[in-house]
Amino acid sequence: MACYTDTDVAKGIKPIQDVTCKSLRRNKEIHTTMYKLAVLVLLTSCVAVCSLLCSQNWSSLATCLGMDSNKTSSDDILRFIHRRGYMIVPPSNPPTQDQGSQNKRSIYSGKCPFTYAVIDFIDTVPRFVSNATCSGCDVRCKAVSYTVRLLRRKCGDYWLWEERDVQVAYILAI
Repeated sequence: MACYTDTDVAKGIKPIQDVTCKSLRRNKEIHTTMYKLAVLVLLTSCVAVCSLLCSQNWSSLATCLGMDSNKTSSDDILRFIHRRGYMIVPPSNPPTQDQGSQNKRSIYSGKCPFTYAVIDFIDTVPRFVSNATCSGCDVRCKAVSYTVRLLRRKCGDYWLWEERDVQVAYILAI
């Protein structure tokens, strides 16, 4: 038993048992529709169960985010997150400092011999940021600041953009 396409018929190959081919195609369509329906029912039940289990966590998340206590529905929380610039980030491996990198590195630049130190910003991505320090510098040495944007963990998988100023160098101001 074989089903032929229109190109096979055009080439002179005639379909055998055309009724069987149509019923096979129809069975395949029914099977596909039933599969889609089963997946839809499964997803709907998962959402319903998750909603029941997670409804208890909305108030604690709203408290963590600093929201009004009367706005604890999922829609209110998502609206709040969107308006405040939060990002929803899936869990991942925590960032680590590069192996073998030094915590301090000296840079000699005339009268402003600054060093780089690694700052550990806990709960941010990137976690480790280099910062210039100049402990024995001339009073005329001025810091060159640079603003970096970090993602800071606020509550669980919710992150917020945060700007931090770091010193990238020291120069002699004349």
